[in-house]
Amino acid sequence: MKPTERQLASALRKYNEIMYYLCLEYLTIGTNYSENTANWNLRDMVAECDFQLSTYYENGHANYDMRTEDRKQWISET
Repeated sequence: MKPTERQLASALRKYNEIMYYLCLEYLTIGTNYSENTANWNLRDMVAECDFQLSTYYENGHANYDMRTEDRKQWISET
């Protein structure tokens, strides 16, 4: 089932909110800070969110280290 324009717009807004929250403005879509994301679609947004989430469980990554250093922030971001 193909998403409607309204659903895509809603997904884009939520995606951009998440990227701003994570201080990854360059990964936003359609903003002044966007870099190389102009042709992204829903699949690309989901894949990027999945990748970012995986960094919180990857031993040695700064986001993983946050798990013990700032547990409250780690929980908030995951």
